[in-house]
Amino acid sequence: MRILQVVHGLYPMRKAGTEIYTYYLSRELAKEHEVHVFYPVFEKTAKRELRIREIKREGMHLHELVIPNGILDKIKRLWSSMFFENTYRNLEIEEIFEKLLKEVNPDIIHFQHLIGLSAGLIEIAKRHGFPTVLTLHDYWFMCPTINLLRWDYSLCEGLHPEMCWSEKQLYNLGEI
Repeated sequence: MRILQVVHGLYPMRKAGTEIYTYYLSRELAKEHEVHVFYPVFEKTAKRELRIREIKREGMHLHELVIPNGILDKIKRLWSSMFFENTYRNLEIEEIFEKLLKEVNPDIIHFQHLIGLSAGLIEIAKRHGFPTVLTLHDYWFMCPTINLLRWDYSLCEGLHPEMCWSEKQLYNLGEI
């Protein structure tokens, strides 16, 4: 079976829960299946465009989405994040992902996490008829703070996301 894992980072470059989980899951699956992993890496590079770097490691086919990370790139991303849709959609990444799907042609796609990528990747996979699985590791799809926490770190009931967002914005404005 040809499996494509999609995640926002991968161990050992990123050492957090989802990244570690995806790495070990993919490594084990690669013993019996053809496993591809698509994830972003941020690098200081002279090239300004996004590109895919392919690596084979421990039986896995790694597809690193190289994202330029110089000071101008950081400023551009910060400016872009001021527009709400840009916090969860990235058309440039979606275009690259669509090309990768044609190249890899997976039997199934397992979305582990999409922060820093694009929520639209799921739509693209479904539109092309690929079976998909989504593991929810946190509340990124429904909460601007990702962990259902209010600005003061108290737990949010999750019933009124517009309140959470408003409180967060007001809190941040108070720091200016």
